[in-house]
Formats: sequence, C-alpha cells, structure tokens
Amino acid sequence: MDLLYLVLYSTTADHAQTAIHGRMGSQGKLFRQQPKHHIKNGRFDKAMKMDIDDINSKMKSGVIKGNYSQSMIEAVERARSKGNLTEAQSKRLKKS
Repeated sequence: MDLLYLVLYSTTADHAQTAIHGRMGSQGKLFRQQPKHHIKNGRFDKAMKMDIDDINSKMKSGVIKGNYSQSMIEAVERARSKGNLTEAQSKRLKKS
C-alpha cells in the first residue's frame, strides 16, 4: 500500500521537533509504533490524529515555527480520497 499521500511536508527544523522524528530516540520509536499499529488495524484516522495533535500542540507552543494547518487538511483529504478515511472521520480530523 502506498502511504505517500499521508505525508505532510515540513521544514527540516520543524520536522526535527515532531514526536515521530528519529532524533527522539526510544521515545520516538515508541511513538512511531503506535500509528503503525493503528494503520495495521485499519484505523488511519487514529494514526493521523496522533500526528495532527502532535503538530498542533507544537505549533501552539511555538516549538514548530511553520503553520501546517492547511497541509494537514490536504493530507486528510488525500487519505479520504484514497478510501482510508470515511467522510465522518475526515470531518473530525479537519476539526482537530
């Protein structure tokens, strides 16, 4: 399965601040296992929500300098168009 449409492009500096980034060590590894589990179980919505929540919290606190709100909406729309999200899941994620 091609998951490339779930990608959210960010600056290198901002990506380094996310929970999924490799520099987060064992904590990052644990974080990355959770979305994999959700995806394996067909719950793309839960996997995407984890990343959306992480990015939103870091944008609000100023740790991440960019504004990725529109990019997150576009990633949700791509996932829905590929059939990995229902319309209801898509709406909930866009409100996150």
